[in-house]
Amino acid sequence: MRKLVPSLLVGLLVSALSTGCFTRTAVEVPETKVTVVDAESGKPIEDATVLLEYAEVHPHYRSIRNFSQTTDADGITRYRQRNTKVFESYCVMHGVGFYGYCICVVHEGYQTQHFGGGIMESELPASDEWDVAVQMTPGESTKCEEARWYCFQR
Repeated sequence: MRKLVPSLLVGLLVSALSTGCFTRTAVEVPETKVTVVDAESGKPIEDATVLLEYAEVHPHYRSIRNFSQTTDADGITRYRQRNTKVFESYCVMHGVGFYGYCICVVHEGYQTQHFGGGIMESELPASDEWDVAVQMTPGESTKCEEARWYCFQR
């Protein structure tokens, strides 16, 4: 029995280490500049709510975290880069996750805008910030949460 326990422990350790599980650093919030303007006049829109969503888009869609800020008098808001740790596993059915970002902008009197297609973590600019220009058209506002998953339907 005493010889069996160490053998089992070594076997479990080797099995655990060979599964391909690991943690890595991921960009939770990319360095981002969002500029919001009126589509007709080109004037900046102050106090527009800009929602940046961090989501896992493969193997299944899962919103992880939302970050919300408002635009200044120039219609601009900036997000500073923030990293996080994610757990990945190559040897399970779905493999590693793919992460992306979606931007939604809301302001009373304007149609809610979802920044088309979102952007994947692997597509982020290498050294510059992600520069997003959003043109708002007059209309009815809706909540970002009602349609945010459309950003990743490519």
